[in-house]
Amino acid sequence: MTMHMNKRTIHKSDCISLDIFDTLLIRAVDNPEDVFTLLGYECKDIIREKPEEFAAIRKMAGIKAQKDICDEPTIDEIYQCIDGYTEQEKEVIKEKELETERKILFANPQIIELYEECIRANKRIIAVSDMYLPSSFLKQILNEKGFQEIDKVYVSCEYRCNKRTGELFNVVRKNEKADSFFHTGDSWKSDYIAPAKIGWDVAHISKQDKIGASLEDTLVLKTATLCDKEYFYKLGYSILGPLLFGFSQWLSEKLKENNVSTLLFFSRDGKIMKEAFDVLYPEHSFRENYFHVSRKALNTAMLWRHPEFNQLRNVIEETYTCTIDIFLQRIGLDPGHIELPREIDRTREYRTDQFWDSETIQKIYDRYIREKAIEHSLEQYNLFKNYLGSKMHGDSLAIVDIGWRGSMQDRLEEFLASSREFTIQSVHGYYFGMEKEAPNKHGFFYQSALQNSRKTIIDAGVGLFETLFLAREGTTICYEKKGNETVPVLGKYEIADPGTINNLQRIHCGVLDFVRKMKEFKVFDKKTVSIDSCIYGFKNLCMKPSEEDIAHFTNIQFNDTSNRSLIDQKGLLYYLSNYKEFISDYHKAPWKIGFLKANVSKFINWEKLYKLGKGS
Repeated sequence: MTMHMNKRTIHKSDCISLDIFDTLLIRAVDNPEDVFTLLGYECKDIIREKPEEFAAIRKMAGIKAQKDICDEPTIDEIYQCIDGYTEQEKEVIKEKELETERKILFANPQIIELYEECIRANKRIIAVSDMYLPSSFLKQILNEKGFQEIDKVYVSCEYRCNKRTGELFNVVRKNEKADSFFHTGDSWKSDYIAPAKIGWDVAHISKQDKIGASLEDTLVLKTATLCDKEYFYKLGYSILGPLLFGFSQWLSEKLKENNVSTLLFFSRDGKIMKEAFDVLYPEHSFRENYFHVSRKALNTAMLWRHPEFNQLRNVIEETYTCTIDIFLQRIGLDPGHIELPREIDRTREYRTDQFWDSETIQKIYDRYIREKAIEHSLEQYNLFKNYLGSKMHGDSLAIVDIGWRGSMQDRLEEFLASSREFTIQSVHGYYFGMEKEAPNKHGFFYQSALQNSRKTIIDAGVGLFETLFLAREGTTICYEKKGNETVPVLGKYEIADPGTINNLQRIHCGVLDFVRKMKEFKVFDKKTVSIDSCIYGFKNLCMKPSEEDIAHFTNIQFNDTSNRSLIDQKGLLYYLSNYKEFISDYHKAPWKIGFLKANVSKFINWEKLYKLGKGS
């Protein structure tokens, strides 16, 4: 069905009739019986069977009511056919069923345009459904989901006839007294053939494809895809929300396994991770657990233990290119406070290997930088010791960060080993992905440098992934004493554009709303969502970005030392005459497929080519 095909039909019809389930509204499950399984979890304190077993009992009650009472029973009549429960218990379960329906019903994006055209045409709109739920309840749900202009709801259980036989449509025709009708719905038999037989104009609307290998996966995936808000909120709700929901579930289980006494979410990526975890597990016993730290701050505090130039490469962050000023920043020094001879070009770019192999740069470091770096490092070491001590409780420490190599965990473990003040028995790190295989480093998506499908997705869009997590605060530069307390010193927040800041806030608002939505379902007290379902939305964004995605992210800044754009957009004509620059920009691109789609062609299957290039 298309709007173009049916606009004329809408305008010539006096009354527009719309099916409800899978037409106006979509359940976030694949089968109607899945509602009864969810209901079993919601009523776990009342029911005496497993949720799946109760679902079968509830389904059989509907069949029994059709046989013993009438073909179109009401929900009250169905519950009369459930044995083994008191009347009071059945009333509670029935109310929970209505509540469960309310939680899993969403407006169908496919029908919005048609519905709005009906309103513009000033048509009478009604809803017609073969259903055991009362019309008053369905009218209320339709109002809540944005369909306030529907004038009347006809349900089969209240008229003791249904759409399949055409009898309910005859009731509608008699009551509405209109000269012409138009009906649309998802069932060929009930919503197309039956109304067409009595002379109505009809159209068929396709059902959504089934997704998810399990009930809980489907619930997450459908809830995510049915968000109808603005772009950046929807991005948080539909893409980052499932990621953080699944990660939080996984983290909770890991913390129980390792009997953790102190949990630290590393800033800044960890801020939204902590907020999502706190929403899902507000009862957790961990105290103040947001920890201001950065790779630079931690490396600076430990630099005095390995201050030689050839040692530093192993402990500071590397990028594709480097300058002397960038190097100074990465070892914790302010380039403006380090005097170098005028003939030294502080801003000249070197490829990483050239920089570290340069005898000239090593001599500059040994003569002008080394002693100042050691002095600053020792000062920061003692301040960091005080700051960490204020956060520690017990002898088992867990840290949470976005991941990849776990270098900050290495530095932290080295720090703890160097200090007698701490008696930590174990340190575990929990990440989205981990390149190293280590017993105390745990990756949610993957835990190996070996290629796999989820690692390929992250590799293709690591900058995009990290951007979604970006907190609205500057990076931790160092630590300082304020009275008796040691506090972090944060750098200036890199993003000055109010629009970009607002977009990031909307992303995180969507994330937390999604996690709150999932928390409503008690099925997740027992079940966890699969990793592939968690990454499904990000995979599509990263590997198959739409033109809308590219347009929204072109002006978003990727915040590393060079402060380049997430998508460097110079265009194909420019790169055809500057192919070496193209190669360099591609290597530096934080989002490879976004870069290729924006600069080369939007029609090429970059996902396939990228995977071929990675050998996956």
